[in-house]
Amino acid sequence: MRSEAVAIGEMSEPMYAHLVFSPTCPLYIVVASWGKHRLGVYRNSLLMEVFDRAIESLRGVLPDLGQSIAVDGTGIASWCNRWQKDLTDKEAGWGIRTKSNEDGSPRIEKWYGYTVELAVDAKYEIPLGFEVIPANVNESPRLRVVVDHIKERHADLDVLHVIADKGYDSGDNCRYVLYELNALPIIPMRLTQEKDKPFSGEICHCTELGTPICDCGGKMLYAGRDGKYLKFRCPRHKEERGGSCSGSTYGRVLKIAISENERRWPGLHRESKKFARIYRKRSAAERVNSRLKEHLCLDDQHVRGLGKTTVNVSLSLLVMVGGALAMARGSKLERPRQVVAMAA
Repeated sequence: MRSEAVAIGEMSEPMYAHLVFSPTCPLYIVVASWGKHRLGVYRNSLLMEVFDRAIESLRGVLPDLGQSIAVDGTGIASWCNRWQKDLTDKEAGWGIRTKSNEDGSPRIEKWYGYTVELAVDAKYEIPLGFEVIPANVNESPRLRVVVDHIKERHADLDVLHVIADKGYDSGDNCRYVLYELNALPIIPMRLTQEKDKPFSGEICHCTELGTPICDCGGKMLYAGRDGKYLKFRCPRHKEERGGSCSGSTYGRVLKIAISENERRWPGLHRESKKFARIYRKRSAAERVNSRLKEHLCLDDQHVRGLGKTTVNVSLSLLVMVGGALAMARGSKLERPRQVVAMAA
């Protein structure tokens, strides 16, 4: 492996970690180990410092890095017998997810271990930040923690979109992305009824997804954003005189302030083509999670405890970031995401 990649060495002396960062060798890590199945480092913060400095170097090569951030969580099992009465990893927790089979039927997945909350660049599929938490901790509030860490280390990062699945759907997350990041929260809403059915309890007659229903009985058409408002037009505005529900030839117009409900109107209409197009980028986070497990063996770890699991995750992500940095500096910008050959 070339010097631009990550080097990991083991030593029999007491635990320590050397972290070196330079233009000629962007990432070089020596992690000492002792005991047959025990891994340690001096401080997790040292690994995070190397990770953050590598991201900063990547930004010098990829100026648009971090414009679209995709957030997703993935479960990793702890290296212990989960069926024992007295569990050897007391920092881990039970996690459960509902997924769909190929035929559409639901299936339940359970694991005892941890969840990796990962934020990646949706264009280049490069990790930008992460957090390891016990599997029984709610993931939704962690979106702010992970993205805040990225903004603290890279304050001038120009974030345009934060993309996540409906597990992160909350008013707090939408307000955080809208007002503190000045970006768009692309997070699907968890529905409580059919999406086209009228929804009660809002400032206007609308569906649960926030599409107003016109006096003529049809769903109003999204006409774009006007500052702090979303604009909608009558679906019959092309008719003579703008339709029966308006005396104007332009047709009836309704503007809804985003601040009325940031979760229902998150700066972009939820049923617009643009919302769907941006949300499709979320699959970048799933692909990064898949590479971590399949090619960097994160799904087959042999350590216990939150600290050691965090070290494992840090080293795996450093391999990806180090490889991406080497390819970007080698004028191979079309291949910064490819770590399969390096990991093999």
